Amino acid sequence: MLPLEEVVQQINTVHQTTFLSGDRYTTGEQGAYALSDAQGRRSILKWQPGTDHLERVLYAQTVTERLRMQGYPAPVYLYIGVAAGGIYSVQQRLAGTTMRRLTLQNLPDALKLHALHATQAPAGPRDWPREVIQTVMEGGNGYCLHTSLQQHSPETAHMLQTLQGLVIAHQERIRETNEIVHFDFQPANLLTRQGAISGVVDWEGVRPGDSAGSAKKRGPPVAPPSPRPPLASGRRGPEGERSPWRSGEPPGRRRYQWQPPIIGGTTLLFYGYDEGPVRDFLWGYALTRRPIQILSVYLAHLILRQVDWSLRHHEEAVSDRYITRGHALLAEIETRL
Repeated sequence: MLPLEEVVQQINTVHQTTFLSGDRYTTGEQGAYALSDAQGRRSILKWQPGTDHLERVLYAQTVTERLRMQGYPAPVYLYIGVAAGGIYSVQQRLAGTTMRRLTLQNLPDALKLHALHATQAPAGPRDWPREVIQTVMEGGNGYCLHTSLQQHSPETAHMLQTLQGLVIAHQERIRETNEIVHFDFQPANLLTRQGAISGVVDWEGVRPGDSAGSAKKRGPPVAPPSPRPPLASGRRGPEGERSPWRSGEPPGRRRYQWQPPIIGGTTLLFYGYDEGPVRDFLWGYALTRRPIQILSVYLAHLILRQVDWSLRHHEEAVSDRYITRGHALLAEIETRL
């Protein structure tokens, strides 16, 4: 439990700030709290017990600084320190509301941002792909726990065995890479404002690794249907943004194709799976950038991570939804292998 007032008082003393604590944000699993200062400026406070993850938070600060230089809407880490036996960070509050659901309308924006993850990651903790593999085979530290699946039902116990079988069979296909991996790039951590993505939050799990990107670009998949008429190449929309769409055929028989970024994300595929057109596009997109054997290992980690967390923290209806999604993904993986 966060000793909120104690942490805020210590932050004010150390940094000579005037923060007042506000409510806890209802979204997000780790917990974030609203802060405001005497000038009315609003920030976000995050705190975790223990001090062994200080390096992770400092690395998140380094990565987000680099991405912001490329126009990426990542938060500014204003202050980082130790208080009440844990690590705190005070971050800039980004405008927007939680996306919650990935749609065809915001998919191009999400992938354009995700493309920037394929840049060279700053030097940092090197646990890729060990973390992805080890969590499925042995369990993680506070997440990806095996006991929840083993004890919930014979169905989920068998699911865990299937996930482990995929990792055993295909883990050797994964190579070391040095791209930026957000580690939870999904709608719950994307903010939108006026129909566009305005922020990406929850960076404390970021690490160098494989952003499920392209070692060899094989050509773009056909874009998802545009929710609004696409613009010709180089033209700007009503808000001044440059369109990611281009004309794929001569006038008269014109079909528009989206120019995909270099990377794709299995995390987006997992959390967009229930939206049929989104799912179909992201499957095609991912398969042009990694073979199904590698994708199956990443998806095994994601299935375990979400099913375990839901079994321990969510109501039964939510857990059942993710269990069903896990089975659907495993069936589809089997047909594609």
